[in-house]
Parts: sequence; structure tokens; C-alpha cells
Amino acid sequence: MPAKKNYVLDTSVYLTEASSIFKFENHDIFIPLKVLEEVDGHKKRQDSVGSNARHFIRILDDLRSKGSLEKGIRLGKGLGIVRVMS
Repeated sequence: MPAKKNYVLDTSVYLTEASSIFKFENHDIFIPLKVLEEVDGHKKRQDSVGSNARHFIRILDDLRSKGSLEKGIRLGKGLGIVRVMS
């Protein structure tokens, strides 16, 4: 079994593909607060970037209903956790 990895993804990843956090198998995703601020700044755009920003924010809102994003939330069975860091 390969070693578990931690990933910190750039804003551009979420603006290109909002559901990208689900594609890292059992590895963990860390999201800097600055990235969330940058994504939030694009949500009013009327193009695919804005659509992806809104979709990513909805994904995080759904995850937030399951627990604390600061402590980390499991993305699903067999998947890693996502955690927002300041």
C-alpha cells in the first residue's frame, strides 16, 4: 500500500474543477484560508470559473454540515480528509 500523502492545492485547481478534492483517493487535502478567500472572490463571475467557485463553496458547505473543517472531515469511505488551515 502506498504511503499516505498530504496535498495543498492552489486556487486554480478548484476554479478549474470544483470536485477535485474527491480525486485524491485516501490522501488528505489541506486548504489554506487564503485559497478560500480567493475562490470566494470569483463566485460572482458569470463564466465557468464562477460556476466552479460556487460549486466548490457548495461542496464545502455540505462537508461543514458533517463537522468542523478546521479539525478535518472525511470525504467518504476509503477517502482522505479535507481540512481548512489558517
